[in-house]
Amino acid sequence: MSGWIGVVAGMDEHGRAIPLSALKEQDIPEIKEEIRRQKSFIARVREFASVVTGPKVDETVFEKRLAICSTCPALVQANDKEYCGACSCPNWNLSELHVKLWFAKLECPLEKFTKEPEK
Repeated sequence: MSGWIGVVAGMDEHGRAIPLSALKEQDIPEIKEEIRRQKSFIARVREFASVVTGPKVDETVFEKRLAICSTCPALVQANDKEYCGACSCPNWNLSELHVKLWFAKLECPLEKFTKEPEK
């Protein structure tokens, strides 16, 4: 095994590294788009972590948000739980309205309420 370390463009169908030198000019736009998607995903994960680990709202704000969501046409009900159909969150525990509406940094994707100012 050589001590060579290099930058790879990806993996082939057999799991072998494809060196950057093997790239063709026509591959570059696709690779740039994939890098952009990965950066966007990482930014969304960071924002999500910031929202769920950040401050929580008081009960008055929670109830106000819940009232807004309860009358929204984007409301989705599944398995006796309520979810926002506009935000594209998967139906899991943290996206259930009775959980997520407590997050102070949460913003309605339909702009019906904004995040709460930090105290």
